[in-house]
Amino acid sequence: MRAEIISVGTELLLGQIVDTNAAYLGQQLAELGIDVFFKQTVGDNPARVRGAVRLALSRADVVLITGGLGPTEDDLTVASVAEELNLPLEPHAEIAERIRQFFEVRGRVPTETVYKQALIPTGARAIPNSRGTAPGVHIDQDGRELFIMPGVPFEMYGMMESYVIPRLRERTGGVVIRSRVLRVTGEGESTVEARIKNLIGGTSPTIAPYAKLGEVHLRVTAKGTPSDVAAQLDAGEAGLRERLGEMIYGTNEESLELVVGRLLGERAATLAVAESCTGGLVAKRLTDIPGSSA
Repeated sequence: MRAEIISVGTELLLGQIVDTNAAYLGQQLAELGIDVFFKQTVGDNPARVRGAVRLALSRADVVLITGGLGPTEDDLTVASVAEELNLPLEPHAEIAERIRQFFEVRGRVPTETVYKQALIPTGARAIPNSRGTAPGVHIDQDGRELFIMPGVPFEMYGMMESYVIPRLRERTGGVVIRSRVLRVTGEGESTVEARIKNLIGGTSPTIAPYAKLGEVHLRVTAKGTPSDVAAQLDAGEAGLRERLGEMIYGTNEESLELVVGRLLGERAATLAVAESCTGGLVAKRLTDIPGSSA
């Protein structure tokens, strides 16, 4: 199954907000074993939103859209998607009542524009929003599913957990996509790649190097049942360690300072640092690790 993520919001294109939603969605889809090959970011413009949806539906089985839901003029995602799919908008009485109650319990009076959020494309399902007023929308379009959710992360997380993830899990049959990162220091990316070249290009696991500040990370990714994936990741790691040996100092979130501190502890050794021109950075990184100065 292939998925595509569309993030809507001019503020994303201007760099005023970092798109953490797309990262979260990618992680959740990987855990469900769903491939994500493309992600689009589009501003608050009806024609461009329609174009993004059209393109996504041409190459994905599932489309997840965040942003552009709400009561204001620039909240136009639902209307744009409905227009692209030729689905008229119709009022949803239950959502309108939820909106009224949401404001009533807070002692506030909703404006008429707030009820714009109760307009849902014909034939679509409303995704309840227990954390705000804008409902999500679920559309089944000729076997391809679209999930439209708010851009507010807290609200989007709630919809994913309560509605989207359970539905997608029914379709995936227990397949997952998981990754393991091996951390390398002491060599550059091109040198590391040359030593593992015959391991790159496989399908499961896949192995990809990417440069980080002062080190190289090797991402091993596998797809299958959880037990199959664990075996594939172990095999991929073993192949890399065979070629790179002690150049690999850690895995996943293990930083160099964490590993150094652990080795010192195992040997009951201490480390003294005298720094010049580094502003105490080496000592800081070492002592940032909990328990390092005990």
